[in-house]
Amino acid sequence: MKFRLHLPGQNAPTPSGKAGFRGMSTKSARTLGLVIGLAFLAAGTGMGFFFGVRPLLQAMESGSWPQVPCRIVSSEVESRRTSDGTTYRVAIRFQYTYEGRQYTGGSHSFDTVWSSGRASKRRIVNEFPVGLETFCYVNPDNPEVAVLTRAVPTSAWITLPFAGAFAVAGLFILLGSLGFLPEKWKLSLGSAHRRVAQEDLGTAELKPGAGPWGKLTGVSAAAVLWNGVVGVFLLTGASDITEGGTNWLMLAFMTPFVLIGIALAGGVVYCALALFNPRLWLTLSEARPRLGQTVQLRWRTEGALHRVQRLTVLLEGRESATYRRGTRSVTDRALFHREVLFETDQPLSHREGGTALTIPADSMHTFDGGNNRIEWTLVVRGKIPRWPNVNDTYPLTVRPQDPATDAS
Repeated sequence: MKFRLHLPGQNAPTPSGKAGFRGMSTKSARTLGLVIGLAFLAAGTGMGFFFGVRPLLQAMESGSWPQVPCRIVSSEVESRRTSDGTTYRVAIRFQYTYEGRQYTGGSHSFDTVWSSGRASKRRIVNEFPVGLETFCYVNPDNPEVAVLTRAVPTSAWITLPFAGAFAVAGLFILLGSLGFLPEKWKLSLGSAHRRVAQEDLGTAELKPGAGPWGKLTGVSAAAVLWNGVVGVFLLTGASDITEGGTNWLMLAFMTPFVLIGIALAGGVVYCALALFNPRLWLTLSEARPRLGQTVQLRWRTEGALHRVQRLTVLLEGRESATYRRGTRSVTDRALFHREVLFETDQPLSHREGGTALTIPADSMHTFDGGNNRIEWTLVVRGKIPRWPNVNDTYPLTVRPQDPATDAS
């Protein structure tokens, strides 16, 4: 059994190249967290306000604006080419009279965003040809501001959730960097060694690393975010497809992203079905066993255990090491211990049960040095035909051997 860990007190070689997040000092990691958090918060807040909140407030305020006759004097789709491609916006000007004074200007709506999708904007322009006599809404406090429609721009509804996600992520990173979040929520960027608790914990029930609701929430959030972004591109791209034929290059480019979105949607369904799986509750006579120690593992089950064909409980130990390879940060993972603690083809006969569990004395205790980790887990697997299988992982803290035992 080989370990590539550099334990505290040993002279670890210094990796070449720039250090990654896990190679930073605690102070540097906190500074980086503050910078990233501020950047995300500023980007989300600024984008959300200017392209989401402000158009929404303007549309709400315009509900009391007076309606006056107007005549369209120019109507076109403006384009702007950048390195990222061509974007468009509706440019409509009209003449109107308010309180005896004539004005020329205005806009179609409160939407100021340049975006793709020329065909959808062309349809708006076609609705307002030059010379059309129609009505507009004038801001009584500033009559030079007038719009043809008071509806909330679609871009505002698209911008708000994504900008909000950026802002919330930035806020959490900031609070985590400043130490205001619970320990389990903190984002660890540093490589400081975390001490393994030495005190006996006694009999305790283990908690799964991610419960069924946690898995469903995480996959659902990823699916909504991914498919929302991809959907925006598809909708705007579809607008262009209706004008001038099919854009095969765009469709080919978007196909992998669509397939990933479909897979994520399938993952949501899979996790939702897994909510109805039976659950196992594991209890250890010593929740933090030491190397070489034998403890009693007990379990009890809830739910439709009759649907499970085979039930297996395993003890696994995994090693991971993060290092630099050229300009990339690489993480190697290896399973150094796997032991079947219990296995049965008749789970219904074992709704409650137990077995002895011995941590290998010649192995390695739980370790988290940032770049290097040793993790122990209890894994419960249940095979269910034509249904999501049971696959729950329970993190386990393994302590070093008792110094008194070593001395003897």
